[in-house]
Amino acid sequence: MVAGGHRYWAATILMAMAVSLASQLPAPTGGLALLKEGRFDEAAAELGQEVRRKPDDPGLRAAWVKSLVEGGRWIEALAAAKETSDRAPANPEARLMYGDCLFLDFRPEEALAVWRPVLQDARWRVLALPKMVNAALALGRKREALSLIAQAEAEGIPPTADLLSLKMMALDDPSAKLAVLKAIGRIGPDSQALADQVRLYEALAPAGPVRIDPPAQFPGSARMREIYGEPSLRVTIDGKKSWLALDTGAESVLVNADLARKLRLPELAPASIEGWGYQGPRQSRSVLISRLEVAGMTVTQQPAVINVRDSEFWTNKGGYLGLSPFAGFVTYYDRRHGRFALWPKGTPPDRLLGEKGTTLPLLWVGGVPLVQVGLQGRGPFPFLLDTGAPYTLLASQYVPKLGIRINSGKYGNLYGIGFSGAFSSGLAEQVTLEFAGRVFHEPVAPVTQVPQRFPLPLWGILGRDILNRYRMVFDGPGNTVTLVPYPDMK
Repeated sequence: MVAGGHRYWAATILMAMAVSLASQLPAPTGGLALLKEGRFDEAAAELGQEVRRKPDDPGLRAAWVKSLVEGGRWIEALAAAKETSDRAPANPEARLMYGDCLFLDFRPEEALAVWRPVLQDARWRVLALPKMVNAALALGRKREALSLIAQAEAEGIPPTADLLSLKMMALDDPSAKLAVLKAIGRIGPDSQALADQVRLYEALAPAGPVRIDPPAQFPGSARMREIYGEPSLRVTIDGKKSWLALDTGAESVLVNADLARKLRLPELAPASIEGWGYQGPRQSRSVLISRLEVAGMTVTQQPAVINVRDSEFWTNKGGYLGLSPFAGFVTYYDRRHGRFALWPKGTPPDRLLGEKGTTLPLLWVGGVPLVQVGLQGRGPFPFLLDTGAPYTLLASQYVPKLGIRINSGKYGNLYGIGFSGAFSSGLAEQVTLEFAGRVFHEPVAPVTQVPQRFPLPLWGILGRDILNRYRMVFDGPGNTVTLVPYPDMK
């Protein structure tokens, strides 16, 4: 589920790879022609042979890596990109490509180190800078992201709407965000979304940034129960007890319209809301929660978006809450036993789980966690970890590249129930998923057009059909999630 007016301007990695070396590619023949036709496995085989014949041809090497990435052979692509960079360590294009592949492999720290020398190249630093800012943000290092942008501004690099939008993500103070929005308006076209964002931050500026006060003592615990299949937390909103579904795919807090009316939450500005259960964005409005209490933690001056789904009135649930307020803590999540607790930074996940779990890297983008999932023996690919999604969804933009058959004619066009349900492009057949060291064989899996607002391609959404098998510890500062399956799921 995605809400609010945030917009991710960063270009996808694959497009950047294509653009950075396009000028060096000869007329398409052989492997290049196969790549252009979308025959990625054949292209990779042919281009691999051509690279062996001409190992110092940068255009062929770029096309070879691209064919491997497009075909989902990311481990091979990383090795090929490293080989290319090792052969020409001073070549900025090779470094950009190698860093791209490291970022795809959820290794942003290493990608930053590879990209950093490119900042010294006046021609290529414009490409390197947004990549580095995205990587710093994915690690939760907002100060580093702002420092990179400030360095560029000091050197006279002209600001772009893309870079200014990334700066917005790194800022916390609404007055500073407002200044950036006005700068975007001066260099880009007017839009209703931009005007709504300006109104929002004009309203928020007098109150200052969102404030998060940690629990007075650890652990800070909250009651958790399932409401119509959704894990939900007991919270207090402006003095009134309520339940908010814990939706790790949510970028912002959502409250249902009836609760907003009862609490008389002040309206801030129009807003758009986009969820996996909608066909495109829906118009809504943002409101202000003065005080949100959960798990011993207090959040003040928290903006929220009205959930426009009318069917929520009977669910005894006030809305949805993502993970972003808990990003500074280590969070224990046990759906089956109704346990949710916040622990201080540095708490070992295995200690909370009582046994050694499987630890996976996380990338945080806009406050939502991305994890790696293998698909059909390839990848692993970025998936949104979404406790708000009732089932796992595959991205229709990418899965056909792996030869997965989408038989919408056989099954019809279906859509999922629930805010994180998605209008489906059909059902994929005979799908194999790999996650947390386990293999899941699915006879069918729903496919949908997943919004691509992230700095790397999102291949799907990992939902509760798989996540409900695990207890989990989210280490926000450490950028990891550790999972242990329930005994009957081992």
